[in-house]
Amino acid sequence: MKIAMIGQKGVPATYGGPERHVEELGRRLVAMGHEVSVYVRPYYGQTAQEGGFLKEYLGMRLYTLPSIRTKHLDAISHTFLSTFHAIPRGMDIVHFHAQGPSTAAWLSRVGRSRTVATVHGLDWQREKWGRLASAYLKLGEISSARWVDGTICVSRTMTRYYEERFGIHPAYIPNGIRMPGEVGSARITSQWGLERGGYYLFLARLVPEKGCHYLIQSFRRLKTNRKLVITGGGVYTDAYVQRLRSLAGDDPRILFTGYQYGEVLEELYANAYLYILPSELEGLPITLLEAMSHATPALVSDIPENLEVLDGVEAPTGRVGLTFPQGSEE
Repeated sequence: MKIAMIGQKGVPATYGGPERHVEELGRRLVAMGHEVSVYVRPYYGQTAQEGGFLKEYLGMRLYTLPSIRTKHLDAISHTFLSTFHAIPRGMDIVHFHAQGPSTAAWLSRVGRSRTVATVHGLDWQREKWGRLASAYLKLGEISSARWVDGTICVSRTMTRYYEERFGIHPAYIPNGIRMPGEVGSARITSQWGLERGGYYLFLARLVPEKGCHYLIQSFRRLKTNRKLVITGGGVYTDAYVQRLRSLAGDDPRILFTGYQYGEVLEELYANAYLYILPSELEGLPITLLEAMSHATPALVSDIPENLEVLDGVEAPTGRVGLTFPQGSEE
């Protein structure tokens, strides 16, 4: 089959849950003999090469199309342009990722492609969106349930939400990860002076719903020689990132690394004393899965999506990881 992936920022995946999801799903569909096309935004990751953009990755065909790069128009402009591009190419399935991009699903149905929407989170709940944007994302939620041939949810919590809200029965397909091999620490030691067990790790996008502000305020009251490593960057949230830096102040123990990926990312996960995720809103957190795959202990807020990950790991001691009340700084 010919399958198009639309809504993600692109691959190779450098940051973002949907992007890692698409990369892992796409490469496996290719291995099964399907033709997979992934639509990419020109600014994302490592897609730009000498003489143009990367055309293929892990057997997936990459189409790099422009977007209107503003907070409110980036995703929607790229999604609709990608959908118009896919229609005449005879796609058997057009797979939309996230609620917002699902608003374009009706176009694919006009073009006689089957449509699938994977819901990675209840995006209209995110704090960064105003009234108009939230209303549009709620339209995307309706579209992801009503205007597609199939709906997929990555967590049981969202699956129940869609069942109760729309009376449908989405497919529950949780996020997955590749298990890592042995990992050293040479790169993070050379770059930042980090050593095994010498730091707490927060790794996520720097957006309000991830709760990094709670963590910084709590950490600054903690008497410890360990560092707090904050890995990630903003997504049209410059004011929030500046707020985090202001909260960190001149505390030499707090380190902002920006986005990291590849072997450096693996080392950050593997050598952390504790992985901390104080989020207010999640889909099914891939970063938590990745941290746990490195046998790194986890401390997470007690929202249902985080608990779903901890409770889903079979261990003789019961739940793996520790929790705290969402929004708490204690």
